[in-house]
Order: sequence, then structure tokens, then C-alpha cells
Amino acid sequence: SSAAKGRDAEELARETLTRYTRDIEKAAYPRIKKIIAKANKQLKETKAKFDLDNFSGVVWIVNDNNLYLTIENQLAIVSRILASEFYSSVDSVVLSNLNMQIVKAEDDVPHLYWVPIFRSGISEKTWQSVHYLGHCWQEHIRKVFEIPESSNTMCGHGEIKGFIGFSNIKYT
Repeated sequence: SSAAKGRDAEELARETLTRYTRDIEKAAYPRIKKIIAKANKQLKETKAKFDLDNFSGVVWIVNDNNLYLTIENQLAIVSRILASEFYSSVDSVVLSNLNMQIVKAEDDVPHLYWVPIFRSGISEKTWQSVHYLGHCWQEHIRKVFEIPESSNTMCGHGEIKGFIGFSNIKYT
């Protein structure tokens, strides 16, 4: 366009990618919000029925077929949802993968990931339980699904620093 002709190419490319990322998140937001809303309703009803007010609720989202939604996108979406008060029965959302792997470059090995995102003010007990569950899950899927040892395991704590630049690939 005529507006783009006088601009720096790198700056224009960076703006385009930022806009693309926002568009991806906008498209995925309603689906992830629906998953968390449904889980919140189930958790709230279960807590009420069994009088479990002091128990925490964890939602586990496994990315197994979505090539375009990166961990960075998922973290941004889930963090926004957990920041609201509408889903108060959900204390944590875990993002992980199984049939898909992530890689940083063509020569990098595929990775499994486990990224718990916590609502502010959660207890140490909830934090420990979610991380213990993650460790057990990764050991289990390595054995049952025969995930090769060359596939690394990455665990984040709601931070994207370690996941920047990764992309999804199908696991064969």
C-alpha cells in the first residue's frame, strides 16, 4: 500500500506479526473461554453438592490438533480469562501436549510441555499438587505412548520466556 511504502520493512513486518498474533488469539478466545466456563460450572456444582468449598479446581487443556495456536497465544488467552472473577471455581489451568510436539528450530528435538497458569492468591497446596500431577503425567505418557527420550520435557510456571519462538508440529 502507499502507506507502507515509506516505512521501515522490519517495523512493518513486526507490526504485521503482532496484528496476526492478536487475530489468532481473538479467534481462539471464545473456544477456550467456553471450555473454562463449562469446567467452572461443573466444579461449582460439584463443590456445592458435596460441600467441598475449600477444594481447588484445575482445568487441563491438552493441545493435540491445533497447529496455529502457540503456547504464547494460549498463555495470553488463559491468563486473561483467569484474571476475571467470573470463573472463581477454577484456580489453575494447565496447558500441555501429547500428539503434538513443539520445536524451536528445524534442528531442535521435539518437546513435550506442561504449563500451569494459576489464579492470583492460590494456596501452596494447590501449586504443589498441580506440579506433582505434571511430573506424574509426563512420566506416564513417556511409558504408555513410548515417547522417545530425545523428546525433551519443558515445564513453565505461567511464564512464556522459555517458550518464545517455539512452533507446533505433528508428532508421528
